[in-house]
Amino acid sequence: MKFRALLWSLLLTGASLGFGSYLAVAAIDSDRAAIEQQVNLEQRRNERLAQNQDNTTVVEVTAVKVNATPTGLNIILETATGATIPATTRTQDNILIADIPNAVLKPRKIFQADNPVAEISQVTVTQQPENRLEVRVIGETGAPTAKINTTSNGLAIAVTPDAKAEMEIVVTGEQESYAVPNASVGTRTDAPLRDIPQSIQVVPRQVIEDQGATEVDEVLRNVSGISQVDGLFSIRGFDATDNFFSDGARVEGSFRRTNLNLSNIEQVEVLKGPASVLYGNGEPGGTINFVTEQPLKEPAYAITGTIGNFDFYRSTIDLTDPLNDNKTILYRLNLAYENSDSFVDFVENKQFCVVPVLSFQLGKRTTLAFE
Repeated sequence: MKFRALLWSLLLTGASLGFGSYLAVAAIDSDRAAIEQQVNLEQRRNERLAQNQDNTTVVEVTAVKVNATPTGLNIILETATGATIPATTRTQDNILIADIPNAVLKPRKIFQADNPVAEISQVTVTQQPENRLEVRVIGETGAPTAKINTTSNGLAIAVTPDAKAEMEIVVTGEQESYAVPNASVGTRTDAPLRDIPQSIQVVPRQVIEDQGATEVDEVLRNVSGISQVDGLFSIRGFDATDNFFSDGARVEGSFRRTNLNLSNIEQVEVLKGPASVLYGNGEPGGTINFVTEQPLKEPAYAITGTIGNFDFYRSTIDLTDPLNDNKTILYRLNLAYENSDSFVDFVENKQFCVVPVLSFQLGKRTTLAFE
């Protein structure tokens, strides 16, 4: 009995070992078949890739043109055989990049155009490794947009600048000034006011015209420290009726200085304080100097007319022109006529003024004038 049990145990153990060996061999054979199948697939894939590469043709780009358009610019890449070439675009910051595979640029390896149109600072076409071309379009404020178009002889890239580019608007304001830099009343020379240690105030011609002044008192209202009563003026409380000058010469005539005509006055200068003794006998309050208009080297003609209350009518004519080709002999003629009534019955005012000026330029700094 013991011998029979031992025999059956040996038989069962051997059978188990034989079945396990069979299973192991079957598993190894299955893995070997899968590996061989994967290797075959890779070989076939490589063969197809090699065949495709052999069939790919490298296109030669013989010319690059950049043409401006109403919306931007057009980049044209012409090929030698007229073959079409594909392209893909991408952006990087303010740069538009177009990648063109299987293409070479001849005869040069780079093309560059600076500032072809507004908002585009540069266009470049460069040769890259592996037979690849790269087109770069640099925008000034943002990346441009592009549309790829195939043509009969190559490729066209329609580029539009960034539509969101900021527009810079510069607004410049100007203000007219009544300031006069020079005056002659303080030193009897045309000197800058900043260099004269005197109290001087100047009323220029522009103020007289803008104010529409026709009488002296209307002009002197712009000067501080001057008062006027019945045609008699005082400066700083001192009588100044006899302290009227024209181009530095004392004005003789009626004590009613309001009757002085302003048709030929360029500016009115007022020197305040005791410096008025520069002009000789006079009150210490100050001096009023009228600077008359002088002939100009360029022709100028002006006619004005004024209508006001109490039948006020006034017209002026201002003419100036050179008399010779060298412009060394000049003339200026001012004519003025005024006619008006008054708020008082039977009181009328009529004035007629003729002021001719003839000047001769004797040198660069010497001029002889007759008024």
